[in-house]
Amino acid sequence: MLWTGSAALVWGGRPYSSTPTNQGWRYLPGTDSWSSFSAVSAPTARERHTAIWTGSKMIVWGGSDEIVAPVAGGGIYNP
Repeated sequence: MLWTGSAALVWGGRPYSSTPTNQGWRYLPGTDSWSSFSAVSAPTARERHTAIWTGSKMIVWGGSDEIVAPVAGGGIYNP
């Protein structure tokens, strides 16, 4: 999870002991609302990864898959 200055962005993870996901969500505190964002060209499902905010894009890198094997590579989310 990371903070953009106006929204919290969450990518991937392992919800409720299921398999890792390749979905993302945006939280807007001003409206107290969550929304999902597109998974088009998204990185593969993962957990325990790193995400950083560049000032305009979120970069997701590394992590592990459903059998906790390392995942190479990542992706960029451009809101």
